[in-house]
Amino acid sequence: MRVLAVIEVPKLFGRFILHSVRYDHQKIWIITPQEEIEYQVFAAREIDVDVDADVYTIEFATEEDYADYLKTAVEKSLYHLGTKTDSTENMLTLSTCTSSSEAGRFIVQAMQIQRTAKE
Repeated sequence: MRVLAVIEVPKLFGRFILHSVRYDHQKIWIITPQEEIEYQVFAAREIDVDVDADVYTIEFATEEDYADYLKTAVEKSLYHLGTKTDSTENMLTLSTCTSSSEAGRFIVQAMQIQRTAKE
């Protein structure tokens, strides 16, 4: 079983993310008082939540189900970033509304590559 983080992001990235993810910023850091977690972006695309609600899945019955989920995310991505997706690592999904429709969302998905506890 795999638990993933899904974060709803207010309209932070809009069109900027399209260029930024592809060319400039393929890493995401989450920094808390206790730890720093680094993620590498592997997929980015626009979805319709009425059709693609599975992107918000947070638990998988088997590692194989999780690996299939990751493979599909890479295949549907607007960009092929070359990030290794490993079914043993945690994944982060960032999601924001788009102006394309009421159900439109833009998502960015990233694999955890490092987790460091603060002393």
